[in-house]
Amino acid sequence: MGRAMGLTLHYRKEKRGLRLVRCYGNDSVVSLPDTVDGQPFKILGDYAFSQWKKQEEEDVEIYDVTNNVLQDDEKELLCGNLIEAVHLPDKTEELGKYAFYGCSNLKKLTFSDALKGTGTGVFNGCRLRYVEIFCKKGKSTCLKDIVGEIRYELYADLHYRTEDGTQKTAKLVFPEFYEEAVENTPARIIEKYFNGSGYKYRQCFQKREVDYQAYDRLFSVAEIEERPELVSEIAVRRLRYPYELSEKARKEYTAYVKDHAKNIAEGFAQQRDMEALRFLSKEGLWNENAMEAAIEQASSQKDGETMSFLMNEKQRLFPPKKKIFEL
Repeated sequence: MGRAMGLTLHYRKEKRGLRLVRCYGNDSVVSLPDTVDGQPFKILGDYAFSQWKKQEEEDVEIYDVTNNVLQDDEKELLCGNLIEAVHLPDKTEELGKYAFYGCSNLKKLTFSDALKGTGTGVFNGCRLRYVEIFCKKGKSTCLKDIVGEIRYELYADLHYRTEDGTQKTAKLVFPEFYEEAVENTPARIIEKYFNGSGYKYRQCFQKREVDYQAYDRLFSVAEIEERPELVSEIAVRRLRYPYELSEKARKEYTAYVKDHAKNIAEGFAQQRDMEALRFLSKEGLWNENAMEAAIEQASSQKDGETMSFLMNEKQRLFPPKKKIFEL
């Protein structure tokens, strides 16, 4: 995780490390430093990035990251809808209650597997869309707690460190769901129903570890309950980053992508996602019709780079048949 620049931090020293109280700066993407004076940031304080904090704390120490010295000048308070992404230090262990309350523009949160606890209402009023987790000591993370608090569509990238020191990545999608309360008049009770496959996907954990087999088994449910674009996203992400992917699940995802290759290829061309298009070619996941659709999409966008790649791939994979003339 990168070192923060242009920030003024208000913090408090505690026995186990530093607690971040407030953050000032001029950038909507906040990357906190790992340490101040050799001490790690362990706790993100209550209401740390919320605009709804009733009273600012005065008994704090101040650290300016830009000049790497202690000083008193304060920049704009970074809170509420000013925040779009936050990169937490590797040793952050706890998110205080309502830490991101009301951060309606918060889209991404990056942290490590050192994070073990999230306080009450930490994501109230948020539409968090991406989390990126660096697993340094195993497979246990607080992802289960986070997806349990967020009912909206959420994308999660997990980076696992292997025994030989290399890194393997899994990229998952947790679909949206909503809860519906229905009155059962004869029984005089209110029954709860969960709509969308997202609730089931949020149960795919063994303790604090992702259960990838359980996650993959839900794909047939997602096919029925979710829009095709999201189902395609789930399938392609699992194929591109096949962490703990069984052969049975790989075949199921592959079959889906091939059956929907035209729409998937068009989508990648529209997004100008060259890496995804290269993946389709490398794995042989598209047909000539799908490639033609992607070429047409790239042409409509006047995207020369994508057009060049697709035309070369078409020539390589689907060369024109030679005409044979008989006398």
